[in-house]
Amino acid sequence: MKNLSAAESSKKSVTLACLAVCIFTLAFTLLWWNRYLAVTNDGWHFFHAQQIVAGRMPYRDFYLFIPPLHPLRIALEIKLFGNYLIVPQIFGLLERLLLFSVLCVWLCRLFPARYAAFGVMSGVALYLADVSETLSSLHHEAVFWATLAAFCLSTSLRSVRQKTSWCLAAGFFAGLAFAGKQTSGIGVTLAIAAFLLLTEWRDGMRSMMKSLAVYFTGFALPVSAIALWLYSNQALGACVEQIFLRGASSKGSLSSLLIRPITMTFAESYTRRNAFAAVLVVTSAIFLIRRFGRQAQSANSTPNLILILVGALAAIFAGVLLSYSRMPDFGSYFVKATGEAPLYIAVIGTGALFFYYTFLWLKNRLDPEQVQIWLFSFTTFAVIVTLSLSWAVFVSMLVPAMPFLIAFALSRLQGRGVMRVARVVLFAACVAMITLATWYKFVRPYDWAFWLEPNVSEATESSTLAELGGLNLSPMTKERVETIVQLIQQNAAPDEAIFVHPHMPIFYSLAHRRPATFAAVHFIDVAPDYIAREDATILVANAPAVIVDFEFTEEQLRDQEELFRSGNRSGQRDLIETIQRLSADYDLLQSFPLPPQKNVIRVWARR
Repeated sequence: MKNLSAAESSKKSVTLACLAVCIFTLAFTLLWWNRYLAVTNDGWHFFHAQQIVAGRMPYRDFYLFIPPLHPLRIALEIKLFGNYLIVPQIFGLLERLLLFSVLCVWLCRLFPARYAAFGVMSGVALYLADVSETLSSLHHEAVFWATLAAFCLSTSLRSVRQKTSWCLAAGFFAGLAFAGKQTSGIGVTLAIAAFLLLTEWRDGMRSMMKSLAVYFTGFALPVSAIALWLYSNQALGACVEQIFLRGASSKGSLSSLLIRPITMTFAESYTRRNAFAAVLVVTSAIFLIRRFGRQAQSANSTPNLILILVGALAAIFAGVLLSYSRMPDFGSYFVKATGEAPLYIAVIGTGALFFYYTFLWLKNRLDPEQVQIWLFSFTTFAVIVTLSLSWAVFVSMLVPAMPFLIAFALSRLQGRGVMRVARVVLFAACVAMITLATWYKFVRPYDWAFWLEPNVSEATESSTLAELGGLNLSPMTKERVETIVQLIQQNAAPDEAIFVHPHMPIFYSLAHRRPATFAAVHFIDVAPDYIAREDATILVANAPAVIVDFEFTEEQLRDQEELFRSGNRSGQRDLIETIQRLSADYDLLQSFPLPPQKNVIRVWARR
């Protein structure tokens, strides 16, 4: 393979590419970002942050299943800008802009700017259109820190004079990644350390040890600061227990964790088909590039970038128009494939590049620019693998993998004939994905854990609840949420505890009531059985004034136990049975059916 320096973009082209990416991100995101309410997800870490602001310690005073960086960040935002759900969303949007700009700069070092920008734009649409994550998402932030860490290491390899400083920065951001989410944080931390070990040992033991020492010094700065804060507040031991020891059982046994990417992929026919389609696409791309491909030279004229931006914005416009014309069938294989197949392409494609460049390294055939591609695939694949221990494929795996794969493929599909056709097909497929992503995001902006939000065009009303200021809600969402909050406040005094089960702590925040249990979230994959059973005992001893119960069907509960308890009985059933026993002493205030599933939210008040 040729040296990639010929494809590196000029500073002007990099600036224009980053500007185009930011314009596209804002155009796509501002259409929907504050026009729905993620009731079953949005309030998780917002409520944990409120607890921290109120002086309560995570792990010691309430259960927390992740390292504390994310709720600490939101706590700072609440302290500075007020108790509004929209504040973390604003900072999440700013974070996304920085993430995509950094990624664009990184890709412009390897590929022509037009391909780098187009790859990032395509990734932006797929990444942000996911219906299960919000802009303040923990998973998005986890990828943010990991990407910054790998980018800094990439820069250190390019800068002899500032290598130490950039290596220190790589360790610092890896430490933040670890302090934000344990799985992806461990993945990127170990991947960078392994990369330094493999690439520098040939330069001598002294050079390798120096780089590793600098890297882990940077890593220790944020990690030791947070550990010292926890230790001084008697919460460090509980933190280790809840994140790495007993709490980790919420994801299932070690054996089920290791094979989950395979078992989940083969569990459903449509996931098997999506994985097969991804293998076919990646294999075809490898064949074309190996047989006919050649590297693009740097041709970064402004008209190219403008044309790509206009085309991508036109794709967004087409998706918006489509959202007003018809409702997609979200149960159809077509919709599932367009949402999930790119994820499998990102996973399989990144893995293929990682193994290929690792093979070249073993053969001592990597030039300096190929080392950069190896670093990219090395760190990205490590993050993907560690994230897959929780769920086989999900949206956080798309970035930075998908933008990189698109830019890589476009830069290699050069020439006439079959290569021109392949390049046009890839461009068309990306434009179509942007259109479909916009369509789906408009029609169903949020769908997770059986809470659905309607078309963003229906979000025409503002809430009377102060915490929801700046958000526009559909009449259905507004009425349902405000009624539940009103029922809580009417039947529980400000100093009385309530119980919201299992995954809607947003109602603690909106009603200004404290939880009756140690944990605020009892969703099966974050709350281990021992926490659920201990909290069931707490409920019996101290009956809450109000119970807000999101009832899962028996089939849904069994599915969750198959995924995270190997089919065994979960501690969540103890909580459910406790609620059923307590209900004999409670009055049912109101029920809220949640179509199209058979779920119901019931609000009970103690007599």
